Amino acid sequence: MYGIDIPQDISKMTFKKEEMKMKVALKGSYSQLMKIPIVDNCPILYLIQQIQKYAFFSGHDSHATVLGWKAIQYAMKNGMDSHLPPVVSILATSLSKQGKVKTAQEIGNVSLALCDLFPNDINASALVRLLVHGTILTVLQPFHLSTEPLLQVHKDLKLAGGMTEAVLGSMLSYFER
Repeated sequence: MYGIDIPQDISKMTFKKEEMKMKVALKGSYSQLMKIPIVDNCPILYLIQQIQKYAFFSGHDSHATVLGWKAIQYAMKNGMDSHLPPVVSILATSLSKQGKVKTAQEIGNVSLALCDLFPNDINASALVRLLVHGTILTVLQPFHLSTEPLLQVHKDLKLAGGMTEAVLGSMLSYFER
């Protein structure tokens, strides 16, 4: 309906095809995302973010990954708003769950940098920091380096309100280690 084809079933061939499209679009580096122009409002990215969150939290990592790639390709053509950084962080987390930890770390760091482009969106920034510090960076670095960011996420989400699950999740990530 919105010009984005979301496959219902993602075979290995479909996954590899989408992965190759992404590699070609990014010219090998996710840092290319920093060059995407910013637009005021992009409802398609919001819609993809919601579908991707549902896919990720219901255990459909392949769908969450492909949706992340499709959102990035859409943003590269149409511009991005503050919904892209959380999409990128969910992409990173789903790749980490699939064992692609180095790629996930690169993408996670890019999603943190993207948040700096939207300093007024506390929700997006907190969600990104929660996912990146709570699930990706702790795999490759000592946990104590993520304690302060996770505590700040908890404080930010309490201020923003309405994200009770994420607030509790940030504290669970903090106390779990």
